[in-house]
Amino acid sequence: MTPVNVLYVFGDRLRRGGIENFMMNYFRYIDRNIIHIDFVVQGKSRGAYDDEIERAGGCIYRLPKPGKNPVSFAAELKKIFRMGKYQIVHAHCDAMNYRILRLAKQCNIPVRISHSHNTEHVLASKCKMKFWFYEYSKKKVYDCATACFACSEEAGRWMYGKHEFEIIPNAIVLDRFRFQEKDRIRLRKKYDIPDNAVVLGHVGRFDRQKNHLFLIELLKRLAGDENRRYYLLLVGNGWMRSAIEEKIKEYRLENNVIFTGEVDNPQVFYNMMDIFLMPSLFEGYGIALEEAEVNGLPCLASEFVPKEAAVEGNVEYSRLDLETWYQKIQKLIPPRRCIGAENVLREKGYDIKDAAKKLQNEYINLYQNIAK
Repeated sequence: MTPVNVLYVFGDRLRRGGIENFMMNYFRYIDRNIIHIDFVVQGKSRGAYDDEIERAGGCIYRLPKPGKNPVSFAAELKKIFRMGKYQIVHAHCDAMNYRILRLAKQCNIPVRISHSHNTEHVLASKCKMKFWFYEYSKKKVYDCATACFACSEEAGRWMYGKHEFEIIPNAIVLDRFRFQEKDRIRLRKKYDIPDNAVVLGHVGRFDRQKNHLFLIELLKRLAGDENRRYYLLLVGNGWMRSAIEEKIKEYRLENNVIFTGEVDNPQVFYNMMDIFLMPSLFEGYGIALEEAEVNGLPCLASEFVPKEAAVEGNVEYSRLDLETWYQKIQKLIPPRRCIGAENVLREKGYDIKDAAKKLQNEYINLYQNIAK
């Protein structure tokens, strides 16, 4: 059987972020004898997963940023569409899926998939012209897409409105995120964390959406507790890190914050945490929350994080009010790990081994139905 050729189109280089994790998890577990996946990324520098993709036989096309040279971007992308013999283009650029799929339609790509990974325009918060353009593009996506996917009900409604869409779970390797006592002991010793201290954790890139400044304000409030020491463990990197570091210095919290930077093994750091925090201003899904649940961590998330993957007893949602979060953390102490989330999430379809087979079949069905 000749594999169905699928092209993933992404709006940046492949960093260690949520959308990248989604693509890579499915890339790893889909049967490559049935589905072959290549990638289009934006920017010429190499990404975190390039070596792995190339070793597995995937091709990575690096295009210029369309904002700087839209004509060149369109020409190069259409060239890839025409020479690659792709049956499916799967766009992971949210509102900009319209630009990708419009070009794919012009090149007669039979299956054109739009995938919504968010509930707000990430890059258009302060520019009215850019926001208008993104809104226009979002409304036009359905004109070019032959199938619409979303990571959650909220992400789908935001992108597609009343149109139909299918939820594709942000599935993970559930076994990888089980709690490991030996890693907890090793890491807390490495970072000199006292046994009775509380480690609050967060995993995510440093940008406005993830709301790290709220975490620093919260830590400042908690630091006034004379009976207990609190640490904030921040896993990830991004353009706002310097601003976060400045705020930490201003509050003299340098000894209470641990930066890991960008890591290829985030699963081990969940073991070090006592409570997981996700104060996002918006989220398409929130894959790190799912990972924290599997680890058994009590989780506190903002009201803007979708509730699809939340397991009752593990996650509490709250409005973004500093005093409210302070009080909720007090009630979670002493922290206790909750066992059983892994099995519930598996039943909900969040095990990548099962989810990859379903997406694999979905690709085949979409292509066969259109080919008829």
